[in-house]
Amino acid sequence: MMNPQEGLKSAHAVLTVAGTPRKAMVHQGGERLGEFAFGDVPAGTHRLEIRAHGFTYHPVRVEVGESGDVALWWEDAGKRPPLRAVGGAFEFPPAGVTPFFDPRSSNQILAMAKNPYVLMIGGGAVFLWLMSKLIDVDEIQREMERERAARAPGSGQGAPQGRVGGETS
Repeated sequence: MMNPQEGLKSAHAVLTVAGTPRKAMVHQGGERLGEFAFGDVPAGTHRLEIRAHGFTYHPVRVEVGESGDVALWWEDAGKRPPLRAVGGAFEFPPAGVTPFFDPRSSNQILAMAKNPYVLMIGGGAVFLWLMSKLIDVDEIQREMERERAARAPGSGQGAPQGRVGGETS
């Protein structure tokens, strides 16, 4: 399991104000790691997204009043804990942990069929097998014998006689 404080070292938050995203990085000098601050946010309803390596967060709606009061709630509430203020700041618990690497699945024959190299080799093998069933080998051998007999010396039907290289006299 990953330590949430480790993931927050590279975290950033995006506050969308009137369709324009504003980005805030983690305050490294603050008392707590993972503090974000946005300045000059106009009154209205805005969307806040937090991104941190290894963690997922649900989007939050931010409502800023004319007097500067701030209210936060989950964008799609569901069964999430309410947002709570800690010392004048809101705390956002991560929704889950996202692994950096996908876990390796067990070896399965059908999963190998997704590999492009296996598909090319398998398709080529099927093509060769089908072509061997479609081609009549005896007919090809008879045609080759006819061609050989037609080109034999003295048959009168060989390669056309003429000059080589296209020279004219």
